[in-house]
Amino acid sequence: MSPQNSTGTNEIGCVERSGMTGDLFPLTPALSLGERENNRQRLGEAGALGNIERLPLVPPLPKGEGRGEGKEDVRTTAGADMSNACCRHTRRDFFKTFGLAGASLVATITPAAASSAHLPDNAQSGMLYDATKCVGCKACMTACKRVNARPGGLAFEQAKFDQDGLWDAPEDLSGNTRTLIKLFKDTKGWSYVKYSCMHCQKPSCVSVCPVSAMTKDSVTGIVDYSKDVCIGCRYCQVACPFNIPKFQWDRTLPRIVKCDLCRNTNLKDKGIPACAETCPAGAILFGKRKDLLAEARTRLRQHPERYVPHIYGEHEIGGTNHLYLAALPFGSLGLPVLPSDAPAAFSEQIQHTIYKGFIAPIALYVSLCCIAVRNLKKGEAQPAPAATPKKEV
Repeated sequence: MSPQNSTGTNEIGCVERSGMTGDLFPLTPALSLGERENNRQRLGEAGALGNIERLPLVPPLPKGEGRGEGKEDVRTTAGADMSNACCRHTRRDFFKTFGLAGASLVATITPAAASSAHLPDNAQSGMLYDATKCVGCKACMTACKRVNARPGGLAFEQAKFDQDGLWDAPEDLSGNTRTLIKLFKDTKGWSYVKYSCMHCQKPSCVSVCPVSAMTKDSVTGIVDYSKDVCIGCRYCQVACPFNIPKFQWDRTLPRIVKCDLCRNTNLKDKGIPACAETCPAGAILFGKRKDLLAEARTRLRQHPERYVPHIYGEHEIGGTNHLYLAALPFGSLGLPVLPSDAPAAFSEQIQHTIYKGFIAPIALYVSLCCIAVRNLKKGEAQPAPAATPKKEV
């Protein structure tokens, strides 16, 4: 049986059941009639809500339990702890704030602004490879290795069947091969294709290189490499969407190997890359990008039945200086299908915005130091927990 008070309501300890019997309701603290009347006058809601009363969430404490007699009020301490908890900033909150700030900076960079700053320069040098004219003689491969073997650190790759080492037979681009001819077949037919550096208008390898070992000549458009500056991080290999740069894993002093249009050899001496000079079928043309595009469009217009109606490299990732014409879809020739936006242009916009003047990294490090110092002081100020006495058995 539950005890009854003078008002006839049931009480369980210090908790009132609001005068309603037989049903279970959320427990509310019991208040005297005087305290209820004071609450009504303070809130100005006397009788406005009928039987529903707004009551304090914290019940009054009897004397001697956390109040008076030299004991501190437990509610005050708990309230202070709750206040401190609300004001406490965790490391996760900091990174959320920092991430949102970075995202807002990135959001201000519109794709239109990023692409407008990197329009293709058609006055740069390039090559046009017509796969329908290639006969697969691989004379371009031989000429490339002969001209660039010594300055480029290239070596012949012996075929498995050639025990005497008479043939140079690379199976793919490697640390010894800059240019490669491959044969592709499918149900629609077959075609040769030439692999070498695409000399992108906005090269990703140049953008990611932390020491500027990869550079692009703004006049000629040639993407070149310096072994004296390279630190061997191989970021260029990861960033290149065509998987062109190769690393010399078998060398004591390795380097990155890729086509540089014979910049320091045949182009310097004769004004033309060795592959374009040697090709007997005229499948490789060298010249200004605008002239190569005009020639490619002329061939597409004169022989539409011979070609896929697309010039590969004209728009891919912002444009490349190595252009292709082919009779088969370029995807079936091992050339990746890529968007027209240059990833390097967008990433550089982000880097140049967030890291301008090295402000963002400094702000990050200072904030982390402040958090570490604050946590250290808080740990020193907190008293060590008292040792619990062991019970004797």
